[in-house]
Amino acid sequence: MAEDEVPDRCINFTRSISLAQDASIIKHRRKQQPWDVTLYGGPQSSGFRARLIDAVGRERLLFVTSSQREGKRLERAIAKTPAGKKVVRIDSETNEGNNLVIQVGDRRISIFDDPDTWISEVQPDVLILSPSAKSGLSITATETLMDQIPPYFKSVWGYFPALGGDTHWQMLARYRLPVPRHIYVPPFIQSNSDEALMSARRARQRYQSDAKGLSAALELSEMLEADSEEQERYTRIQTAVLDYRAEQAEVQGAMKAIAYDYLLRRLERAGHHVIEEKAGVSKVTSELWKQVQDEIWAEDAEEFAAINLEDIHTEEWAQRTLNSNDSTRVNRVRAHKVLYRLEFPGVIFDDASECYEALMLDYGAMRRGVRLQSKCQNLEAARSLDREKASKLLEKDIKALHRMPQDFVKAFLLSKVGILDLLDGSEYHNQDPRAISVKERALELSNEIYYRLRLNIKSTQTPVEICNKLLRKFGLEINKPDRPGAIQASQPGSRDDRGDRHYRVDLDYSPVRKRLLEASQRKLSESVHTICIDQNPNIQIVCTDSQDTQEPLLDKVLGPGLAVGSVVRWGTSIGDWHITALDGAIATIHQVRGWASATPFTANIQELTAV
Repeated sequence: MAEDEVPDRCINFTRSISLAQDASIIKHRRKQQPWDVTLYGGPQSSGFRARLIDAVGRERLLFVTSSQREGKRLERAIAKTPAGKKVVRIDSETNEGNNLVIQVGDRRISIFDDPDTWISEVQPDVLILSPSAKSGLSITATETLMDQIPPYFKSVWGYFPALGGDTHWQMLARYRLPVPRHIYVPPFIQSNSDEALMSARRARQRYQSDAKGLSAALELSEMLEADSEEQERYTRIQTAVLDYRAEQAEVQGAMKAIAYDYLLRRLERAGHHVIEEKAGVSKVTSELWKQVQDEIWAEDAEEFAAINLEDIHTEEWAQRTLNSNDSTRVNRVRAHKVLYRLEFPGVIFDDASECYEALMLDYGAMRRGVRLQSKCQNLEAARSLDREKASKLLEKDIKALHRMPQDFVKAFLLSKVGILDLLDGSEYHNQDPRAISVKERALELSNEIYYRLRLNIKSTQTPVEICNKLLRKFGLEINKPDRPGAIQASQPGSRDDRGDRHYRVDLDYSPVRKRLLEASQRKLSESVHTICIDQNPNIQIVCTDSQDTQEPLLDKVLGPGLAVGSVVRWGTSIGDWHITALDGAIATIHQVRGWASATPFTANIQELTAV
């Protein structure tokens, strides 16, 4: 790659699966012309978007982004301006069939084969590239005049709210000419569960302990240990895959944790001239983007509702369609409709307003929340569904342990903290024993909650704050004047006394959600006998406090946990450590072996590994 090197983890992975002992690496070094870069930072991006819209009216530009959704929003936002600019968006939706192929004389040209000729023929004012064009695309398009050949695009604009810094770097180099770059990247980017571990060793341990614990909970241990004639080769490949993914997670997590600083330092190290600016806030642009996103959701809902299904559109057809790289966008939408009808029997999703609320608003938060709630209320059904998925994964010779299903574990965690007790419609508040109990249990399981559900549970948060945070996983939000929600505040209260307000959950606030929940519960109960939440579904959780020395927080299901009394390793430090106190996910530790020290330290549980 012209703008980046192949990382060692890729070479090691190839060597492991091929059994090659030596690797020959040929490097081509190219001195890149320096760019003038304006790097915008800060938690809000509306000011950057306002500058971008202003630039569209002045000049041709290339927009590269790590978010396909942002590309769609920008395209629609430009269409609302009076500039009358020609916008071409290239992503997985538009790059279908021959959509991006043009006829030039006797040649058929794609932007991926001959981008400069394609651009000179299509003449876009704004070209939007998604991550699908992050590598393998080299654009050097110019605009021919009498006495000079200036660049076709006068500037490159980059918007990077997702993915890692290596991807941002590659996308900025799609246009080779040294035109000014204007870039927005937040201080940090939300990482996934494995990336948040920030350690290849811990990620690798997670894969292995999860596979062992989940297979035991799903009663599939024998499949995990199954042998075959070529077991040695399969194990080698499987280990290589897990090692690669673990190392990739570590690198991506580190880059995302310091997203802004990482890109800044890399730009400076490459010799580019960088000016830092605050992105600022533009209320007008912020409202425009909200309007644009809502229009996209509404149009997607209308399209989804209008899709017709026939007898050939079965569950098998839907799964095959979604797993194929050659499926059209329309067929993918149709496949999702098939599966959603199966998830919610009796709901046909032919009404646009219903599709908008249930499937499109907030990218489908209601549907996901309903499914999780219904699984929490029927753990046996949740386990049965995950068992079916896991058995298909484990029956293969090469077992992708990092893809073990997680729905049952998530439902199990939420049910055990007691959040379902708040769904009876009665009021809860900071002095409510139920809310206090939820906080206590959530703090005990805060490490697993963060890893599985990406929620930070802290001892400084009130019981109500923790309860409302957990309820959001069910798609239940606090009711607002401009946004109906299920969580009703029974006392107005001011901002200062907000912690003393009383709340209650109204599950009937939305007829659409009520229908979805009833359908989902009915679906889960069809083939699996419902068990009571307070019954133990052959799984044991040991809740620990400061006096308890029992070890596993989630025995069998979530692998070995940590408790007061555990002996652990702390990151890359020398020696072993002893946990003497726990406050949520924060542990107080003393060194017990190695370079002895009586000084106590504090560490996040995620940094500790049981010895």
